[in-house]
Amino acid sequence: MRKATTTISLTTTVSTGQGNSTTARVLLRDGSRSDSLQELTITLEQNANPELSAHRRSNTPRILLRYTACTGLINQQYSHIAAFTLAAVLRADIVLPPAVCRDSFEHYFHISKEKNEVKWSPIPTEKILDVASIKAVCASLGIQVLEAPQLEPFPDITIPESAYPAYERLPEGVTDRGAVTRLSGVYLKHRELWELEAMARSAVTNVTALLSAMQLGEGGRGRAGPPPVVVVDLPCTFFAINTASALPLVSKVAQSLAFSPTLKALAERVVEQLSQGGRRPFNGVHLRVENDARDWAAIMGGKGQVWHEYVLTMRAAGYNTRTPLYVACGLLSYGAAGEWQETQDILLHRGIASSLHHKEEFLPEAELKELNSEQLALVDFLVLARATRLVGIGSSTFSYYLREYRALHYGLPKSTTVLVNASRIGTDKLFAAAGPVVEDPEVAQLATLCSGVLSRLRPRCWRTTWGSISGGRGSSSSRVDS
Repeated sequence: MRKATTTISLTTTVSTGQGNSTTARVLLRDGSRSDSLQELTITLEQNANPELSAHRRSNTPRILLRYTACTGLINQQYSHIAAFTLAAVLRADIVLPPAVCRDSFEHYFHISKEKNEVKWSPIPTEKILDVASIKAVCASLGIQVLEAPQLEPFPDITIPESAYPAYERLPEGVTDRGAVTRLSGVYLKHRELWELEAMARSAVTNVTALLSAMQLGEGGRGRAGPPPVVVVDLPCTFFAINTASALPLVSKVAQSLAFSPTLKALAERVVEQLSQGGRRPFNGVHLRVENDARDWAAIMGGKGQVWHEYVLTMRAAGYNTRTPLYVACGLLSYGAAGEWQETQDILLHRGIASSLHHKEEFLPEAELKELNSEQLALVDFLVLARATRLVGIGSSTFSYYLREYRALHYGLPKSTTVLVNASRIGTDKLFAAAGPVVEDPEVAQLATLCSGVLSRLRPRCWRTTWGSISGGRGSSSSRVDS
């Protein structure tokens, strides 16, 4: 009989065993000498040990997912969407990580840690999300949402692929770190949902086998008890799954991850005044011209070229001198008055707006000073979600998710959002795979009329829906062609 041998520590994962037996080599700390390691080898012979097999079946683990949400506002939101979607198919409970905010949009952002100037700080999750609402929705589906036990220590999110949760305390029900396993190869990988689920289940199965074997080895044969808790830690889950092939479930998850009611109320005040109580339409633009994004400008041919592309796109979208324009931009958040004046001069002299407006015009300075960088960005996001037409930039998750959010929450066709062509930056394929969260309402309407034809053309997708998940713990629906 073929055996696979894997060496692990009490805080790492065990790889998948082969055949009908698994040999696990466990490194245990000696209680008398903390700096020494004693080695214990346990062999699980499933066919030869029916009591062990029965013991394992009776101890199906409860899975607890922990993850990190990293960098900007919408990168964090995509991190939540990926993690909660995985939790849905695993029937796992989940720990909401702290939110993060940057020190300023003025500082230079670079993917290289050595060149990066932006500093990130953890903040309570409720500063960005409606935690109470998220908990209630998930509880109705049998999924428990826990809040982060503390803000610090916080992982280094300038290296997101290894930014695993850094909580010092073990979750309730976990007595040793042998029940904690890690998944790697997650950040930006846009894996198929079934693939990521298989990775997680494999890790859980192996940890469960190890814990069961250790219990038997300690004289616990046949001992009844609650299922063990297996903690699956993931690093930053930004763009971890291919959302385009799992839209029915992803849409339900994205809709459940509501933003802060406090910030929604601030945005509603802006919209009420800007639209004159809903009587006046307004257009919106997300300008990504702050200092932290200057690399994009360089790639696209310089700041002048970026402005040229924005103006061309707004004209193509039908912007005119009869409609006011709401401008979302971080320039005013760090006092770049000169650049803001230049921005106004460009926008007001290109025939694309009757007047320019921004949140600082409608909300008192005292209230705005209480908000951090990502909260300020979220107010802009929620105002732009209500615009008649919207122009953003194709390399920004903020712009891309706005198009999705408008379709998801307001039923606006995706054609009402036009993105500046930023294909030179090289993110288009990644966004197309991991960015969608809802089918275009126009496409959905067409599908209703032509369902027989479109059903044969649709790509492979995930059939499980958020609303159909029960509180039971079991295997998820299979990946199917539809």
